[in-house]
Amino acid sequence: MISRTSIFVAAGRAVGAREPDPSVRNPDYLAEKLLGDASTLDVDHPAVRALSLSYDEAMKDVEVVNNVRMMTIRTRFIDDALERAIAGGATQVVILGAGFDSHAYRCQTLLERVTVFEVDRPPTQVIVTTHSPYLLDLFRDHPEEVIVTQKRGREAHFERLSDRPDLPQLLEEGALGDLWFSGIIGGVPEERT
Repeated sequence: MISRTSIFVAAGRAVGAREPDPSVRNPDYLAEKLLGDASTLDVDHPAVRALSLSYDEAMKDVEVVNNVRMMTIRTRFIDDALERAIAGGATQVVILGAGFDSHAYRCQTLLERVTVFEVDRPPTQVIVTTHSPYLLDLFRDHPEEVIVTQKRGREAHFERLSDRPDLPQLLEEGALGDLWFSGIIGGVPEERT
């Protein structure tokens, strides 16, 4: 079974690769080919629905814009980090939760002298730390996947978002990213006195 996350992440990269301006285009020109026919993907997500639209039509949806921009930044960051690591002497690359990852294909020249391991077994688990309200918004329907870390003095405290008894009321008030950004759900630095 293909994970939902790998599908909508690849869809965001695929739509971003259609960007007409090469200076802001997602470099993952293979994402759409790896996904195949979008109508066969059993995932209802704005970025997946956007695959059947023109780029300009797709980018009228703010959720698609957020996903596409985030995936472009993420893809470029990983590409740059990979290039720096190999230039610095890395001899092995491990791609965790490979899903629809295209690095082994897109970066063949860069990777020709290193060993690449792609690890992906259902169910996949990816751990991401972020300060991005846009990324957090992608987990609105899956708050059990979000763990909020709060530093108190020299200690770190962890709380699964879905364990909050007030979560249903909070979700009625706004997007997860907005709730985090405003400090309502925690995970923001304490003010220094």
